[in-house]
Amino acid sequence: MNFDITPRALDYIRNKGAAVTLRLDRRETGCSCCGESVVEIPAVKLGTPQEASGEYRKISRMNIDLFVHESIRAILEQASPRIDVEGTLFGKKLVLYGLQQS
Repeated sequence: MNFDITPRALDYIRNKGAAVTLRLDRRETGCSCCGESVVEIPAVKLGTPQEASGEYRKISRMNIDLFVHESIRAILEQASPRIDVEGTLFGKKLVLYGLQQS
């Protein structure tokens, strides 16, 4: 599994504990009158996983630990993912670019 992590993201991750969790989060879309559906959205979060660690593969690179959930592993192996950091009104957040899901 090959990752590109921008220098800005590396600095941010190292300053926040040097661990990142990657997974697909399930989100409900639509409204109850038109029919709700569930979509899976890639998520990058600071820190170690909250769930059972057996569902994650730990990858150590550049003095950080990436915890990759089994739900996103196949997508990442077919892509060229890049982790970056973006600023928002409420602070900074990690983002994941380069994924295509069919």
